[in-house]
Amino acid sequence: MTYIVKLKFFIKFGVSQNSPGDVYSDLFAEGNQNRSSGNLESIYVWQFESLTPGGAGTHNGNNSIRAWVPFLPNLKDPDGQSGMIVSDSLGRGAAYSRPTTFFFYDLWENDWNTDIRNSKYNIRRQFYYNNPASAYFGQLVEKRVTQEDTMRNVYPYLRKLEGEPFNGNNASGRTAKDFIVYRLAETYLLRAEAYFRKGDLENAAEDINAVRLRANAIPITAPQVTLDYILDERARKVITEEPRRRTLIRVGKHVERTRKYNSREDTRSTIQDFHEFYPIPQSAIDANFSTDLAQNEGY
Repeated sequence: MTYIVKLKFFIKFGVSQNSPGDVYSDLFAEGNQNRSSGNLESIYVWQFESLTPGGAGTHNGNNSIRAWVPFLPNLKDPDGQSGMIVSDSLGRGAAYSRPTTFFFYDLWENDWNTDIRNSKYNIRRQFYYNNPASAYFGQLVEKRVTQEDTMRNVYPYLRKLEGEPFNGNNASGRTAKDFIVYRLAETYLLRAEAYFRKGDLENAAEDINAVRLRANAIPITAPQVTLDYILDERARKVITEEPRRRTLIRVGKHVERTRKYNSREDTRSTIQDFHEFYPIPQSAIDANFSTDLAQNEGY
């Protein structure tokens, strides 16, 4: 396998090439999503455009911030006053989907200081009170321990989600940043999975390392390749981009990994084996009038 193409990804490019960051953060900088910017990683990109008829997609803009970023304006300072206000740089998250603590910390333990996907340009772990009316304005937000804060109001987030507010409305939690639906890294990881299922661990490791070497992560050896390792690498590479639950269901790991890694104890203890699959809608069962469509077990 040649590494000529992959070496291009170590060179900063596009609108952010002269700004602080790394080549991974370049992939997601506003204006860098399409191949015309020099982004050779993109395969299929969902287009958005502010203040343009037809530019809103089906969700009135890219709603990634709304889905994944903490609800920072809801955060109180130590005096119980509003510590954060909505800003253009952070937007207004609604914390629909919080990545697990396993993702934010354990997944990086072997490459904490080297893997650029874990750099400060790609994961924001520190926040500063930005409400000028707060006595703590400009100070670092201290460690929080209540469930309301750590599960909703302030937790690390992926900076790939950041972008200019859609139609200039920073309270919408949406941007006009084009969304990368498919990119090169996932094709390597899909082929690695195929090799793994064939028992070809050498080629599986080579494809995984094609992704890891670009990120300055420690390469792995063939005996280290497992389905769980591939899922871990997918998390490191395409979190917020792939429909993660669908991937876990596809490989039969949804219930197992929820019990093992979910941040909430009540979720870990209440998920049941039959939750591996969704229920089949009654409308679909009724539509198959010529044959019996059995409901999934447990529903």
